[in-house]
Amino acid sequence: MFRPLNDDHAIESVKFALLLTRPITPKAIFEIERQHSLWQDEMPAKRIIDIDVDVNGRATKAPGIMFAFLRPDATPMWSMQIGSSQIEIECYIYSRWDRTWGIAREHFQNAIRILASAQEKLMVSAVNLMVKDAFLSDAKSYSITNLLKSSDKLPQSVLDAIGPWNTYFSWMIEENKDVRTLHAFDVDVSWQSDEARVEITHVQTRNTGVDLALADILDDDFQALGSIMEALHRSNKLLLSELIVGDMSERIGLGESNGKL
Repeated sequence: MFRPLNDDHAIESVKFALLLTRPITPKAIFEIERQHSLWQDEMPAKRIIDIDVDVNGRATKAPGIMFAFLRPDATPMWSMQIGSSQIEIECYIYSRWDRTWGIAREHFQNAIRILASAQEKLMVSAVNLMVKDAFLSDAKSYSITNLLKSSDKLPQSVLDAIGPWNTYFSWMIEENKDVRTLHAFDVDVSWQSDEARVEITHVQTRNTGVDLALADILDDDFQALGSIMEALHRSNKLLLSELIVGDMSERIGLGESNGKL
């Protein structure tokens, strides 16, 4: 039988991202670094990085910076990466949505406040949410149908598979004439010694319809972007509830009446 990665939820990590209309300048990156104190208590580690970017088919590098709170083994608990044309915040110690998103939202607001002053004409064009869930099973009792239902997003062949496998599926949903959401869905089954591990990764990218100026986002107190992120969260829960069998779905809090996630 399967068990979630954590006692009452399966989320291994969640990543929030804002996609910008143009690259962040080195000057703005320097200003972000200079104001590290705004989130130093939560993410004390700091590192200047190069970010791989594609410019008209040509691979190049863009300046960036990463902040993190690290465990003793140097793996992150929280991280924030700013550079190229996006701001990413990732949490590896997810507890509940309201708490986790609330922390990320505060960091976004601080970063946007700095960028709005440091660089003109930066705007947000899309919002991205990636959620990675993990489930474990003893090899002797492994059967993927104890975890996943039959679905149009899963080939029947993988539900019959015994060994390791991977499947990927993507689709686009038109929310209205100006807004679309791109979904990317990946399931990976691996074996480690006598244990099977199933990782489900769901990535959603939704454009804002109209590009949002950073100053307007601050004036709006992040309400517009927050509403999009909340909608993506609900969409992730809905997808998982369609895929995961009833007992496990209840255990990890996917029911609409269940406030766990």
